Amino acid sequence: MSPPMTNSPSPNEDQARDHLGDAPSRAEQSDAAAKHTPGPWEWDCGIIPPDGPGRYADIYKDGGDLIIATFNDQIAEGHANARLIAAAPDLLEALKLADAMLSGANMNAGVVERKVKASIAKAEGQS
Repeated sequence: MSPPMTNSPSPNEDQARDHLGDAPSRAEQSDAAAKHTPGPWEWDCGIIPPDGPGRYADIYKDGGDLIIATFNDQIAEGHANARLIAAAPDLLEALKLADAMLSGANMNAGVVERKVKASIAKAEGQS
């Protein structure tokens, strides 16, 4: 007969946890990965005067006070990549609305469509 199933960690898991110190568990990592800096995000690039030739290429929030990421503006796709990344919170929100509507939630389809189209336009640099 096999031992009863428990949710407590095995001695090997305890040893691994002790070895890692206070490292977060996979569940804790997953919870943290599910959260992101709320939008809206913007992007910009250029030369920082007066000391140039320092360059910046940032995706940011709050007028540049919070840098989300930097991007390579030296490649052809750099600006398109930045637009797509900066639109990510808007795209996620639009997808959640569309998913809720398609799952049967009573929603105004026109409102959802406008949000989806505006998010796509931001990602493609048309807004």
